[in-house]
Amino acid sequence: MDSSAIKITTTIPDYYIRTATQEDVAFVKNMVAQENWNLGENDIDFFAEHYPNDLYIGVYKEEPIASFLRLLINDSFGFCGLFIVQEEYRDMKFGITLALETYKYQNADKFILGKDGVLDQVPMYEKNGFVTFHTNARLIGIAKSSSARISKEIIFHAFSTDIPEEIFEFDKECFRTDRREFLEKWFAREDLLGVYVSREDVIQGYAAIRKAENGYVIGPIQCNTYGDAEILIRHLSNIIVGQQFYIEVPKNQPHFNCLMEDFELTEDFNFARMYNKKPKDIAINKIFGNLSCACG
Repeated sequence: MDSSAIKITTTIPDYYIRTATQEDVAFVKNMVAQENWNLGENDIDFFAEHYPNDLYIGVYKEEPIASFLRLLINDSFGFCGLFIVQEEYRDMKFGITLALETYKYQNADKFILGKDGVLDQVPMYEKNGFVTFHTNARLIGIAKSSSARISKEIIFHAFSTDIPEEIFEFDKECFRTDRREFLEKWFAREDLLGVYVSREDVIQGYAAIRKAENGYVIGPIQCNTYGDAEILIRHLSNIIVGQQFYIEVPKNQPHFNCLMEDFELTEDFNFARMYNKKPKDIAINKIFGNLSCACG
């Protein structure tokens, strides 16, 4: 074990929990691939590098068998993801022990915690205090070239480290908390392109694209109107013509069906967006794509 890793003992013989190291990235990626979650190609590398004390590995007989991310975004809000146990070790309390022991270690009872739970695991999450607030759908399509005329008033701007304040304000409306520090790290990634759109010097929305294990992820997408979201998606699609891409969208987004029809998207699978405590209301009408099912 890496000497810098934190070790948590458990009551299960030969089973302990430790914080992840860079050597664990391939293990977690392999489990994610087996679940067909198709996250961003370097998402797990990002968590291991920037949030090593929030990503945990369950180790049985000195072999990693499980992973869990409880990303503490600020001093009151967190998000859970990457909760996977290797198939041959499921229903043996390795997973629930991983979740509960790290919950105690992180003093997570004081946090509002969110998660995107796979639907067949929702009853288990409900037993542990989580409540479903809405359903997110992963929509998949093939990027097509768009020659649609854009108003001369519309201007596209790329960003990475020079993030306008309005983008943080959009995110606070859409995510129920301030995650400025997290977003500053996320958008500084070299494998990610962020773009915002302005009209008469007023930012109307933004979106980002990154390479996935298979194809591309477009998200987050946060905009004032569906029209602004549409031109951003078409703008980014023009970069990856012919490639598969996906967007994760709340199914109660008022323009959900428009997204599916206009971009010829098909529904792949659903997640339940759940919280352990009632969070603030969000501007669901401004969310046209989530960042990731692993971290919201």
